[in-house]
Amino acid sequence: MTIEHIILTIYLLACMVIGLVVARRALVSDDDYWV
Repeated sequence: MTIEHIILTIYLLACMVIGLVVARRALVSDDDYWV
């Protein structure tokens, strides 16, 4: 794998993790998160 592929893979994984965390917070504490 080249450096570009490694950076792209890490970037995609980071986006997925951030998306899951935000979605979990929005679902668990809906009112607290948005207010």
